[in-house]
Amino acid sequence: MKTLPMLLCSLFLAPLAAGAADAETEHRLARLEAEVRHLQARIQLLEDERRHYSRFNTDTLHVCRINAFTRTYEGESSHPGLARRQAQKACERENDAMFCRTENIRCNRY
Repeated sequence: MKTLPMLLCSLFLAPLAAGAADAETEHRLARLEAEVRHLQARIQLLEDERRHYSRFNTDTLHVCRINAFTRTYEGESSHPGLARRQAQKACERENDAMFCRTENIRCNRY
């Protein structure tokens, strides 16, 4: 006789628990879909930027330099961001990062 009330109770509570799980799942799905849309927009922006640089700046060379102590480190690329990063990485190979800050990098376009 004790099992009948337990059975009835579990039959009554099962749909409530399933409903809560469904609501949580819906919330997670909505959040993930929003994140996917954000990432798709970011990918599109990066692809557009890449197309812009490859279409118009194929003949352009960016040369970036950074001085640390008595040495000058250089990076060059058709993309200004890559040239800056190359110069910074070259500096960081021999110096601490605090001497190779991005605000100390100077670039020229040829």
